[in-house]
Amino acid sequence: MNSFIFKTADIKSAREIKSSLKPKPEIFSDIFPDGELKSVAVSASFSLGADGLLAEISVSATLDLQCSRCLKKVEISVQDSFEEFYENPPEEINIENPVREALAMMYPQKPVCLEGCDETFLKKYSAPEERENGVFSELKKINFKKKEK
Repeated sequence: MNSFIFKTADIKSAREIKSSLKPKPEIFSDIFPDGELKSVAVSASFSLGADGLLAEISVSATLDLQCSRCLKKVEISVQDSFEEFYENPPEEINIENPVREALAMMYPQKPVCLEGCDETFLKKYSAPEERENGVFSELKKINFKKKEK
């Protein structure tokens, strides 16, 4: 049985259901090609209202990534909360895809060490300041103004 599936009849009879899930990280391994998902925790709260069913979902995860500055391994924790509203809920509500989408959106584009990232890499590989004798310095000597006859 998929732990991400909740029966609407159970939610309607209880009026509210809360659930905490600890899915295997391997389920979402395809989302993180450049890193490893170490842990995932999902909490979901379903409540029935007059207009439909509301799912309040919170996702937290720990990722092992590579720092984009110094290339060292860095562990990053991410979390997000969101809501899903079902006006006409189906018999079963599967929250796996919304959780998958939330995890994909939380993936950092440029992971960096939070503390202690080697500053020498920043100095060494940052864009150099404009030099007077750079490779394009000769272009400054060209006169582009049109000569009058």
